[in-house]
Amino acid sequence: MHVRPEREGEFPKIYALVKSAFQTSRYAEGDEHDFVDRLRHGGDYVPALSLVVEDDARLVAHIMATRTRVLTHERPYPALLLAVVSVVQDRRGQGIGAGLIKELIDRACDAGHQALFVVGDPSYYARDPGLAGLWLSAIHPIWNSRRT
Repeated sequence: MHVRPEREGEFPKIYALVKSAFQTSRYAEGDEHDFVDRLRHGGDYVPALSLVVEDDARLVAHIMATRTRVLTHERPYPALLLAVVSVVQDRRGQGIGAGLIKELIDRACDAGHQALFVVGDPSYYARDPGLAGLWLSAIHPIWNSRRT
């Protein structure tokens, strides 16, 4: 398996992957595939943090982080929004999603990002002790999650 940034030419495949993954997911709102497209076409898209897992030329997982801001009375603080972790049904339960989240966190740290918001099902993140804290705090300093 290989983790790499998504490529523009495979956006239709990623759309189908996300749609299929959430059709068989315990938690779904039904429009996650459209949400990914909206994030990608918005001004906060970060191509280097929109990742896929490829196995034998097949896309089996996708994750995306986009830029956001935390507004305070002092000033806005830059952060990332991690949204829509998708793993195809026949590859679930193998740690691919958790591994992909950890890879995204490592890449975000390497790029100098310091905070991460998570959108999604809290029970998904709570399954892995290393990821549970992502959901438990509204804003999460990503360097605390990084495994050395």
